[in-house]
Amino acid sequence: MSISSIIRYPNNLFHPKVIHHAMSMGLTEIILKVAEDMQILKLMGDEMESLLAARNNDGYYGLAIALQNGHADTIQAYGELIKKAELNPDKIADILQAKVKIKLKEELKEAYVFGLSLALQNGHAHAIRVYGELLNANSAVFDHDKLVELLAAHSVDGAGHRLPALYLALQHGYADAVLAYGELLKAATLSLDETAILLAAKRFDNVPGLLIASNNGHSEAVLAYGKLLKNSCLTADKTAELLAAKNNDGVSALLIALQNGHDEVIRAYGQIINDLEFSPTETEQLLVARCESDLTGLFLALKYGQVNAACRYGELLRSAGLSPYNVAECLAAKGVDGQPGICMAYQNGDTDTMLLYAGLIDYAGVTAEEIAEHLSEEQKVYFLDVVNECQKITL
Repeated sequence: MSISSIIRYPNNLFHPKVIHHAMSMGLTEIILKVAEDMQILKLMGDEMESLLAARNNDGYYGLAIALQNGHADTIQAYGELIKKAELNPDKIADILQAKVKIKLKEELKEAYVFGLSLALQNGHAHAIRVYGELLNANSAVFDHDKLVELLAAHSVDGAGHRLPALYLALQHGYADAVLAYGELLKAATLSLDETAILLAAKRFDNVPGLLIASNNGHSEAVLAYGKLLKNSCLTADKTAELLAAKNNDGVSALLIALQNGHDEVIRAYGQIINDLEFSPTETEQLLVARCESDLTGLFLALKYGQVNAACRYGELLRSAGLSPYNVAECLAAKGVDGQPGICMAYQNGDTDTMLLYAGLIDYAGVTAEEIAEHLSEEQKVYFLDVVNECQKITL
């Protein structure tokens, strides 16, 4: 597209609506032309601010729409406009935040969404990286609290509940966008607590973004998140907490992956654990994947016949370097009443899962008797009888 494509707009490149159209359509040459001729303009402060804000009739900043649409080259050219405009730092900060006012259905309330959030929820990784360069070039205009607010980049759902930008990228499985966001965090001067809060990416009801990525089976996004953790410089216990990604009921990312049968997520999870080199205690706590009601992830995988997920979990146990005692505890796979998951598979007549479990015991290098030590006296006999039935299938 060319400059002639905006003929229906005001016959003046130095007009907010023209700049907005160029930003929304990715017409980089127009932005470059305006930047080139910026020196001949004699605009007052408010006029210059209006030009660069480039709002449309709904008040949407041009930069916000460029981020929403992923126009990385246009955003880069826009940086030249910012550089030459010589605006008040507070004005530049407002423009770069690129807030979009939206109306909510409930009582016509209003809320704001950041341009960065729009880019993350649409997976525009290159645009996020270029935007990060723009922020770095103008870092002096932001006070610290405003920068942290920008990086959180909350969006809202239809009811007005706040959703962090990283949460949205993880929810949709945009792995490269997750990595690009990590580059923004790395370039910012944040405290460890601020970094941890931003990485947790918890929505209004305390559900972390990683839990949703795991629930949706986004293994590449889970791996990308692991790289963010590795580069975060957080303490081992805080990193383990973020990787567990538990909701208020103690349901973890690994538990939900086992329940839903997302074997590639489980593989990714194991790779992250190996990369981060947790202590045996931290590793065991992560792999047990037990929620507040004492259900474990493997119990749910066995109950619902998620054979591939259970098999991948066995590989995690074997590679994790846990003691036989802890491996046996994980394989006990107890439910709410202490009943082992394999007993549920037996009751369901699920011979595939029974066969898989017999193989898991052998593969993990423990005995049924060692596993039974983690069960109540009432459950031990039943469990050993069921394992015996599982082993008969293999004969």
